[in-house]
Amino acid sequence: TDAFLALPTYIQGLEYVVPSYTELGRYSLRSLIGIVGIHNNTKVTIELSSSAYDGISYYSSGVNVTYTVNWMQTLQLEGYDLTGSRVYSDKTVAVFGGHECANVPLGKTSCDHLVEQVPPVSTLGTHFATVPLATRTGGDLFRVIASRDRTDVTVNGFLQASSLNAGRYHEFKA
Repeated sequence: TDAFLALPTYIQGLEYVVPSYTELGRYSLRSLIGIVGIHNNTKVTIELSSSAYDGISYYSSGVNVTYTVNWMQTLQLEGYDLTGSRVYSDKTVAVFGGHECANVPLGKTSCDHLVEQVPPVSTLGTHFATVPLATRTGGDLFRVIASRDRTDVTVNGFLQASSLNAGRYHEFKA
């Protein structure tokens, strides 16, 4: 079963950090970024954390790619693991991150389709609470992505990762 939380257009913003997933050694399965225009003539720049393909051109990791999208126009990029890619726009856009067929955690063959509408950086918090699923006995896998430089990740009072730069992530099981 899959679930998806759609966010209203009034909450969308101008800056995003994309979550995605790709396990090691699975190059044929794609990490995805999706963008939907909410206004006409919107300039969108994507700072790629990994090499990517937009259906026409290939781009290297670290490259900034700029597009113009209009109302209800969509854009999709695919790559190895696009986690931490940053999206900037001059007008609000909706941004999605995901993977076409991930096995989470590594070693589990479930081919989960992952997709999430990404909240803009301006709405992100610093403290979170979570509870495992009742049937999950081995814990849950978390990927915390830094939206700003010098981000520390603390879980239950214990430092897990320190001074992550923007776009970098720390993955852990809890």
